[in-house]
Amino acid sequence: MAEFKIGKQQAGIIQNADQIQNHHPPDPPGKLAEGFPEQLESLRGLVERAVLSRELDRVTGTRLTAAIDAAHVETRAPAPRFELVLAALGDAEILATSVAAPAVAAAFDEVITTLTG
Repeated sequence: MAEFKIGKQQAGIIQNADQIQNHHPPDPPGKLAEGFPEQLESLRGLVERAVLSRELDRVTGTRLTAAIDAAHVETRAPAPRFELVLAALGDAEILATSVAAPAVAAAFDEVITTLTG
């Protein structure tokens, strides 16, 4: 069997072509979904409430809040970098799923789904 290797640039071209063919123009680079910063604010509030109710311990809550804040700062940059936002939230989602706070883990999953489409 033949092996196929596609570089990142080629993969992006293929993905964009697929979106155009399916009548969905590609998202312009650096463009985040409308309402995404508000969704981050809502997520931050949920984490804070989970810490206050002791569903999350303070250390975990602080780490999750720091990740949300890092993503939020990046979304406000003149040219936000999608990969930095996704990296911060992806690491936080892994942490959130490892603790007994299903509502927080589900909220992180929802935010990442909004981000990635």
